[in-house]
Amino acid sequence: MTTTVKASEGLDVLICGAGPVGLTLASQLHRHGLSFRIIDRNESRTLLSKALVVWARSLELLSTGLDVRSFQKAGIPAEVAEIRAGDRVVARIDLTRQNESPYGCGVMIPQSETERLLEEHLVSFGGHVERRTELFRFTDLGDRVRCTLHGHGDAKEVIEPAFLVGCDGAHSVVRHGLGLEFRGDLDHHRWYLADVHVAGDMPEATVLVCWHRAGLLVFFRIRDDRWRVIAALDLADANAPRQDPTLEDMQTLVDERGPSGLRLHDPVWLAEFRINERKVDRYRVGRVAVVGDAAHVHSPAGGQGMNTGMQDACNLAWKLALVRSGVADIGLLDTYTNERSAVGDLVLQAAGRVTDLATLRNPIAQHARNLVASAALHLPFVQDRARKMLSEMSIAYPRSPLTGADGRSHRSGGPAPGERLPDAALRTQADEPKTLYSLLESGKILTLLFPGEDPAGDARFLREQIAESWQPHVLLATIVDSARPALEAAGAADATLVDPGGALAQALGFRAPGFAVIRPDGYVALFADVRATSLRDWLFLVEPRARPLPRLLKGVRFDIAYLHPGSRGAWVQMRDNEPDPVRLVPCGLFEVVSPIRGPGSWGTTSRS
Repeated sequence: MTTTVKASEGLDVLICGAGPVGLTLASQLHRHGLSFRIIDRNESRTLLSKALVVWARSLELLSTGLDVRSFQKAGIPAEVAEIRAGDRVVARIDLTRQNESPYGCGVMIPQSETERLLEEHLVSFGGHVERRTELFRFTDLGDRVRCTLHGHGDAKEVIEPAFLVGCDGAHSVVRHGLGLEFRGDLDHHRWYLADVHVAGDMPEATVLVCWHRAGLLVFFRIRDDRWRVIAALDLADANAPRQDPTLEDMQTLVDERGPSGLRLHDPVWLAEFRINERKVDRYRVGRVAVVGDAAHVHSPAGGQGMNTGMQDACNLAWKLALVRSGVADIGLLDTYTNERSAVGDLVLQAAGRVTDLATLRNPIAQHARNLVASAALHLPFVQDRARKMLSEMSIAYPRSPLTGADGRSHRSGGPAPGERLPDAALRTQADEPKTLYSLLESGKILTLLFPGEDPAGDARFLREQIAESWQPHVLLATIVDSARPALEAAGAADATLVDPGGALAQALGFRAPGFAVIRPDGYVALFADVRATSLRDWLFLVEPRARPLPRLLKGVRFDIAYLHPGSRGAWVQMRDNEPDPVRLVPCGLFEVVSPIRGPGSWGTTSRS
């Protein structure tokens, strides 16, 4: 029997794949109030450890949709990474010194537990995974996606969600259906994996990397005496069939390359795997997107793969929500590819470089590597950079079309637009504790106002910058340093919070009254002085009424121009590769009356 469900019946998104990435997307869509179905071809979630860490930035983003204390309880903190060459300690990185996040550097937790916790959260709000159900084919119809599903036995169903998202892994049906090329290479190593218990005197480390002349050996602590052990072996023939190692094989490698006196026992999982480093160029085509391993696969070095996919999902979810609400144009989803493809490139390159260094076989190159690493990794700033890279706190979108300017007259340090918003401890007017990130749970665009002498007036001014259609999607929070201004500011703002001692203002670099616009995924969109119109301008970036004007601006050198009707005439946004400002140009019913001075700048217009 075939059943058709129309998009008008309320299905916003079909999620194909219920691994950590698909379940993260489900959590985020629920946070934003979108309806979804999530399907998976497997009969049950994985029982294998697979990806072993959820880094701090992923925990921060997950915390906007669920209680991440369950992850901390089920795992162990990532505390120390140690690198050895034979019996000599090359470097020891203290991961606990990552103090920018309340989650430290991250949590070591098997993927089986990560999936369990995410699925339990799904069930807690009435959702469920439709297992033994797979996507057979799909067609983008322009305003919806027709999807044919195959379920138990001969059951077939045709549904028409507004969007389809492929979270279905490296062999993605969605990616194949879009015809996206998965460019990349195969790493020329065989990799042995053992999820196993270890007896003996193990170093006090969460991650132990053994650089040996015969090849790489790495230990990842899972819990107590249970470890993941990975070893690299030469691969003479890329077409050679995989052959899982035995416990004896792994013991031989540990005896040769690892600390002495260790005994492996009671294996949970033994496997051989190969590493592909591949990525698509486009993460979205029309109403269909790919996320996680469906879009990028790479070396497991640094444990970035699953985390990158989970953060893909968090990036995409809030944009889908704005498009479905009607306040944003579908073109907003172009920024998903723009932002996450750039991150994917960085992760691919970094993981590849680390793998290449770790698997050097030339003795002279190995010796040089060990000397350089020993010297560099003892430097505090290098260790800090390594912690930020591992925890993914350094991920930013400086070149995103959604990243505005720092328009403050006075600033002192803090993040730049496009960078992560740091969390902070605030207090309510009733003197109750509240974190800054708890404001992101609303799923709205967060505007943080640091007012001047007239808090209520500053809040009213900002409120007037928000068009009526945007009011439900913007949360205006006034941040003051004592309770008295908090009472004065109440009214125009959605929330008024006390910043004890001005710690948050200092962390964000505010030296004078101003405001910050924060995206729903916790990245700074822009900074501005207190009475600037930057909030209105930024919201215009994603207005659905914006329409291309290439023919109306005939004769002007430009890449893209958009007209944004507004209450005071209109706005023209141009990306111009030429250095010269644009002169007065007729634009049909509108005329440019001020120059546009390059990428990201604005010119006002009036009716001609």
